[in-house]
Amino acid sequence: MDDVKRKALSQLLRSPSTVIPLAFGAAAFGMSALIDSTAGRLIGAANFLASLGVTATRWIMSIDRLQEEARRRLLRSEEQKHRDEMKQLEASLVLDGDARTESCLRQLCDHYDMFQEKAHDASCRRPDIR
Repeated sequence: MDDVKRKALSQLLRSPSTVIPLAFGAAAFGMSALIDSTAGRLIGAANFLASLGVTATRWIMSIDRLQEEARRRLLRSEEQKHRDEMKQLEASLVLDGDARTESCLRQLCDHYDMFQEKAHDASCRRPDIR
């Protein structure tokens, strides 16, 4: 399972609509075991099934959106990591005393930023369907 699917599944399983019925079901099962109650077992089973149903429904209906959000979060974290590495490189280039390397790095960063903007603009445009 790739990182995007793992993050989407994690987000789905951590949502309150999944956790709350599961917690109530576990509490009902625990109480029914203490007092030997059939009704408590039924309530616990109903809550477990509700949690399973909500999770399955959300999986079917919104997995694409969850995966897209997870993909965006991963891309943002990779972009931040890239920016941090570039800052570290710039700091080390400042120490060597050669202004040309700093100038080249700035130009490289400018080109990279322009490329990212153009790629983003191209991905946001809808293709003409005729």
